[in-house]
Amino acid sequence: MRHRQVKHKSKKTPKVKAGKVQRKNFRDVRNSPDKQFFIHVESPRLGYEHFVSQQDIKTFLNILPQKETIMSGLQSICLVDHEHCDGWYEDGNIHICAWEQEMHRVFDALHYDEHKEILAELSIPCEKISGELMHQFDIVDVTDLYEGEIPYHMEKVLCDDWREEFTFDLIHASDFQWQINRGEIELYTAMISEQTIDIYSVDYLCKFTRETIRDYQLLHILLHELGHHQDCTTTPGKGYLIRGEEYAEIYARKYEKSIWDTYFAVFYPN
Repeated sequence: MRHRQVKHKSKKTPKVKAGKVQRKNFRDVRNSPDKQFFIHVESPRLGYEHFVSQQDIKTFLNILPQKETIMSGLQSICLVDHEHCDGWYEDGNIHICAWEQEMHRVFDALHYDEHKEILAELSIPCEKISGELMHQFDIVDVTDLYEGEIPYHMEKVLCDDWREEFTFDLIHASDFQWQINRGEIELYTAMISEQTIDIYSVDYLCKFTRETIRDYQLLHILLHELGHHQDCTTTPGKGYLIRGEEYAEIYARKYEKSIWDTYFAVFYPN
């Protein structure tokens, strides 16, 4: 069974609107004396598993430089059921989602491109595979493709897949096949059949193991969500996620590099 990965790893819940935490101002959370940090584990649904343990999280937090500053105001880290994302941050709480028990995971092309560096660093084998049929369009649109243009209605449908406005590049690969790219990233393959233009996703099979799932969730997902926590607590208007996904991703990559050697010395002592 294959599982298509969501386009973005960090989930915005209805309680985060326009970048502002809605349910409570984070300054209230930080200054509340009765809030003690804890790690919570939720039983995942059938077919999913937590590959990170409470002890793994405690050990990981202990190797972070400036741990007290990083964790200031953090209420909890929760290992939760699978929610079609890798994790999310909300009101001083970090959530990390359960993983498929089969361990291997399929990333779409954009998600893979965003994470190919950490995947390579963790020596996770990844291979490009034939994706699933995403859309079918009427064969009359083939004239536009041969002229190097993507029809507007087709482009709009493809943008809706990603919930973003993209500019697509069309590359004529063969008589009956085109690549549909965003810059250098191949997102789709367009195949001409007798009656339709069939649009297939471009996917990557990432062959995780029990150990590399743990490494990925700690060194990347947890650090990413800690980046959101820092965004929320260190900006002038505390309680606002002002700097967003790019800041959280840069934060994760920065701290991953700073603790890389220590992490592997601690988690792989032999």
